[in-house]
Amino acid sequence: MIQKFINKLPKDKKDHIIVGVIYSFFVVLLGVLFGVTGAFIGFVFTTFLNVWKEVWHDWRNNKGKPEVEDFIYNEIPILLVYIAFLC
Repeated sequence: MIQKFINKLPKDKKDHIIVGVIYSFFVVLLGVLFGVTGAFIGFVFTTFLNVWKEVWHDWRNNKGKPEVEDFIYNEIPILLVYIAFLC
């Protein structure tokens, strides 16, 4: 079931998930260094990067098409890592 879902995803969305996984490293790094506060700062920072890419890079500079879906696919791994860190 999960494999079918993953296979149906367009390559662009898979790329956004990979970027989200890479961004989530900051949540873990800051969380390990500074605890829950650091994890929260990492979450806010990576979410800011995600928004910046969609708004500034794609929309403002006309380098791509800003999409809410792209933001969501980037944000899912970040949010999952943050929640896992809190547990």
